[in-house]
Amino acid sequence: MPSADVAKREVRKMKNIRPVAGAPHTGDAESDRFIREPECRRLTGLSRPTRWRLERAGLFPRSRQLSANAKGWLLSEIRAWIAERAQAA
Repeated sequence: MPSADVAKREVRKMKNIRPVAGAPHTGDAESDRFIREPECRRLTGLSRPTRWRLERAGLFPRSRQLSANAKGWLLSEIRAWIAERAQAA
């Protein structure tokens, strides 16, 4: 389990990233599908704990409860987040 210092360092690294504020929906059915953990990790390149910390800090799209045991992210919001990172670089 990462220490509090590691978590603080991760958040400090991300200080220059703006919070996600209601990513636009394209209306494309493919863009609005839910993606699960493995696909989100593949698309973002971020581990689950890193995404969790960013999500809690308001710097990554919020996951949604799909069922009692399943969470997912809207693909359109993940794509918008990735596009913001590309513009910031």
